[in-house]
Amino acid sequence: MYKGMSKKLIIMLFAYFLIGVVNGLGHPATPALIKAVGAPENIFGFFMAAMTLAQFFASPMWGTLSDKYGRWLLFLGPLGYGFCQLLFAYGTYVPVLIFARFLSGFFVVITFTVHIAYFSDIAKPEHRSKVIALATMLFAFGAAFSPFIGGAIGELDYHLPFILQAVAGVILGVFFLFTVRDYKKHEPMPGANKRPSLRQLLWSDEVRETIKRYRHTILPTVFIIIILLVTANSLFTGVVPYFLSFQLHYTTAEIGLITGIIGLVAAVLNLVFVPMFQKRMSPTRLMFSIAVMGSVGVALVIVSFLFQSPMVIFVVLSTILFTTSTNVQVAGQMVVESISRREDAGALFGVRQSVQALGNVIGFVGLSVLFALGGYVPFYAAAVLFVVAALFCWFIVRKRVNREPRPE
Repeated sequence: MYKGMSKKLIIMLFAYFLIGVVNGLGHPATPALIKAVGAPENIFGFFMAAMTLAQFFASPMWGTLSDKYGRWLLFLGPLGYGFCQLLFAYGTYVPVLIFARFLSGFFVVITFTVHIAYFSDIAKPEHRSKVIALATMLFAFGAAFSPFIGGAIGELDYHLPFILQAVAGVILGVFFLFTVRDYKKHEPMPGANKRPSLRQLLWSDEVRETIKRYRHTILPTVFIIIILLVTANSLFTGVVPYFLSFQLHYTTAEIGLITGIIGLVAAVLNLVFVPMFQKRMSPTRLMFSIAVMGSVGVALVIVSFLFQSPMVIFVVLSTILFTTSTNVQVAGQMVVESISRREDAGALFGVRQSVQALGNVIGFVGLSVLFALGGYVPFYAAAVLFVVAALFCWFIVRKRVNREPRPE
């Protein structure tokens, strides 16, 4: 795609695509698991909230550790996540299931923090932003295949997708352990402790210094907008498989087929449109476009419900909205990349991931509460949040400098 792209970079991009495939295998089977253990229907929101809450706390920690000790820590991500998925699949009590989700979030965030920082390390400086955007699209493209696979084998036994995740996690973990070995560690920032405590890992000197360094840039404002957009996305994308299961009574295979079609078409659209957006829009203008598209998309979904439109209309509109999910990540990563420095890239990407996780936590907890009020309520809430984000972008972000120099 880019001249001079190294063989290592191509391999790591393909590995990121595979992680996208593996991580989503269990989604179509989760409604069946909830029914099998006799848990409340709206518990799924708390499962997802537990996972993203762990990401919120663990993202800066893993980013800081990878800056200090090296990106080889990447192998822990798929390995730990796979074993946690087994615990989730065979748990029989709700507290155990929530704990398994929390542990899954603790490990899966390594992929989103350390892997992205590693791309930043091995890509040429002039290609960093494009490579990170490409990685995000490939992950989404991989995730689009997950529902087809997970739905098909989950129809036979809902445990099977989670078992497959564990096996794939071991394979990917071993691959990273023997592949990511040549990263040179940076010198720690002034004031950083060589032997950090747990508190310092969760809120380290590096993270504090990084936040101080970037507090007068556009990042704080962008992070607020990311929270709004991610919360809205969580309400919509999180509810779809459970809405199909508990409200429309679709089977695991049917849920996998429908969500797979939505995700696959959305991924193809992203491969086409994201490079175009990168060339023609600044990250903040891209966020504004996402908010507008989300507002219109959810409004049309609500209208389709009111008029009892065929499922194909729901699929088309959902595809548009799933497309926005990837673009939120791309825009946020583009902002971070545009002003980050190599020596604190891991910590800064960790902070960005924590901000995104916070939006997910708010969205998923809200999803459980709203779904208990009615299956359609999360859609109304998502529409309102997209509108608020669009207004926020219009009145605040468009008046700021969209691309700022890297801080000294």
